Amino acid sequence: LTTVRGNLLTNAVGITIDVDGNFLGQLDDDINSNLTITIPKSSVSPLSYKFRGNIANGVTINFVDEDSAFPYDGTISIIVDKATGAKFEANLAGAGGINNGATIVNLYGTIGDFTVIAKEVNIHGVVTGTLNATTWGNTLNIKQGAVVKDLNIIEGYADIAGSVTGNLVVNATTAVEVVITYGAVNVANINAGSNGKILWRVANTTELRSALAYPAAYNRGVVMAADCYYNAGTPGAGGNIDQQSAFIIAKSDAEQAIRDYTGYIFDGGGHTLSGSATNQVLICYTNDAIIRNVVITSNGLNMNGLTIHRSTGVKLNNVSSINNGKAGVIIN
Repeated sequence: LTTVRGNLLTNAVGITIDVDGNFLGQLDDDINSNLTITIPKSSVSPLSYKFRGNIANGVTINFVDEDSAFPYDGTISIIVDKATGAKFEANLAGAGGINNGATIVNLYGTIGDFTVIAKEVNIHGVVTGTLNATTWGNTLNIKQGAVVKDLNIIEGYADIAGSVTGNLVVNATTAVEVVITYGAVNVANINAGSNGKILWRVANTTELRSALAYPAAYNRGVVMAADCYYNAGTPGAGGNIDQQSAFIIAKSDAEQAIRDYTGYIFDGGGHTLSGSATNQVLICYTNDAIIRNVVITSNGLNMNGLTIHRSTGVKLNNVSSINNGKAGVIIN
């Protein structure tokens, strides 16, 4: 069970309690002053906190462990009705640092700013201000339909299916992958920093070809969510670089000594990549690329499946190149 501590003298707050006087997780009335919710180390997962009244603009709701040496290691769901200008904070890292904490935080409803440190964070609602998220190697999930104005990824892997309407900034001190559903974030608003690797989740051929062409500063890979086919040209007919391949990894690296897209990730997600072109379905022009989880085929046309061109250190993982009229894989 959980206790509530805070200055509530400015208003009447309805609190749901049990027969022993312990807070059960629902505040019914308005909150006009800051509130700290302390989570005892003996709490049993999952915990659910429901805020049914209006939380005034500028109010801060803070979740903390009673004893940081023994942090709560379960799931917390925060459910909010009216808090569009309120700030929520949850530092649940534990005394030994974030890797010592194992809390999963779920947010439902609409709030203002949200600063959270936890093992995993799932945003199902709306953050009208800035979301500052630290998950240290675990996951921030912005679910489909969720909206965040500005997003600051301090540490941790992120998967963004919902919308980020403002800036997305990666301030991680270690390399992290941020997977973004195509169209969820304006590419002009992305600052990946020195350690952010932005991967685009694409649902069709148009999205895939567009994402492959994004500049390297905010394009470190793609993840296919469906089969993709493109007709770039007639096999054996010759043509320019765009006609030679249906899909191109790191086109601008083709003739450069210094490769901008080094380490690029092409993840097929278990789907099939196919097409028609003068030479091959897929070509890679950069060093140390990772091509994984994809089936490549020309469907019997007189062309190659995959070509690795003047690139070193390229890794293939769970890749099949089948039913090609010429070679399955070419390295030149």
